[in-house]
Amino acid sequence: MWHASATVSKRHGATFSLAGGLGIAMLAGAYYITLTTKPKITALNHFILAVILVVIGTYLLFIAGSVLLLNWLRHRSNFYYRPRHFIAISGIRQRMEQNGATLATICLLCTAVLVILFTALTLYTGIQNTVRSYTPTDMTIVTNQPLSSAQRQVIKHTAADHHAKLSQLTSYQATTAQFGYWEGQRFVNQGALSKMNTDTFSALIMVNANTYQRLTGNHPHLTAKQALLYSPAKPRAGKLTVNGQTYQTKAIHRLSFAFNPDHSIYTPAFMVVKQLPQGLPTMSVTSFNYQLAGTKKRLAFEATLQQSLALPNPQVTGQTTITALLKQMYGGLVFVGILISLALGITTTIVIYSKQISEGYADQQRFTTMQQVGLSERETTKSIHSQVLMVFMLPIAGAIVNLLFALPAIRQIMIQLSFYNQRAMVIIAGAITLALLALYLVIYGLTTRIYHQIVEKR
Repeated sequence: MWHASATVSKRHGATFSLAGGLGIAMLAGAYYITLTTKPKITALNHFILAVILVVIGTYLLFIAGSVLLLNWLRHRSNFYYRPRHFIAISGIRQRMEQNGATLATICLLCTAVLVILFTALTLYTGIQNTVRSYTPTDMTIVTNQPLSSAQRQVIKHTAADHHAKLSQLTSYQATTAQFGYWEGQRFVNQGALSKMNTDTFSALIMVNANTYQRLTGNHPHLTAKQALLYSPAKPRAGKLTVNGQTYQTKAIHRLSFAFNPDHSIYTPAFMVVKQLPQGLPTMSVTSFNYQLAGTKKRLAFEATLQQSLALPNPQVTGQTTITALLKQMYGGLVFVGILISLALGITTTIVIYSKQISEGYADQQRFTTMQQVGLSERETTKSIHSQVLMVFMLPIAGAIVNLLFALPAIRQIMIQLSFYNQRAMVIIAGAITLALLALYLVIYGLTTRIYHQIVEKR
């Protein structure tokens, strides 16, 4: 790195061309994987495979692919043999031959910072969205049978003991979550959660039209072959076949009582039909809000209520309890993510600083050579500086492209964590990208001062 100017350019044969083509193919394969990843249990494995391909492909592309592209431009005589293009392409080609691996390292470091910060901040800022997907009200209780009179009295007495005021107490019947996957317009029902496999990526819960009308105030006017479908991960409509029955389905984009009863990684979709089909197991859902000031008091009330009802954790979900758990878990991820990003940022700064010094010493001789062939000092300075800027902008551009292609796969993983707010993801990705770009330019500007000091001593 310190003696880049002394590096002798080598002739690039068939092996070099193969490496460049392989780099492009590996990046294309990685991007294809991220674009086609579904919210299945194998999503994280696919993402890790894509990361490995991106790492190898980026090195091959920067080392071999960029030089092959510039060589191709050199053979276009009408384009290459012009003063502006000749100087730029020749200078960039030499820099890419000497600095390809270093620029690839900078690109991957910037990509890592973007992905880590984006994932950690998205999870933390989306805690409330995730909590509402687990329980849209303050408390949700799921049982096989409707709550008995004794259980309802337990809820009232526990609330009275904790001075909590209950409101909006509702109960309704729905089918238990049927896990499976969508095959075109047909839902393949695999049954209970215990029967899931690597194809599973969704769950389907059905409620009748009367329940929908009572909970939302909207009258759907459905026939036996019509349905409404709320699918937060991917809206679906048209003719859908579920359990052998074909429904003419209309998509709805908001459902106030939708939730994830099993707290599983599979996104639940709610289908509203005229009558629940026979033969499917059902569950009873009881939900309510309560007024009680103070997080500690609310946590104590939710814990006491669960103990009094003698129900396991998956059947009793309180917003305050889930929020506290997610803040502890995701808060730790944000802290670790920031630490890792700082470490990667410092490493990136050191690499850029080192390259600016090596480029400065290399350009001392280039300044003299370019002026000897007739270029003015101003033209020489402008040409070399534009080449350096262009070369050092390639890594951040590559990092942004990598993030854009990583977003679909990250979104599928987020869906498994019950986060569906795509708009928030885009905003966070844009903000982090702009912040990193600004910081990158600041680092480049500061290290360029050292570059100027070295070059001007020629």
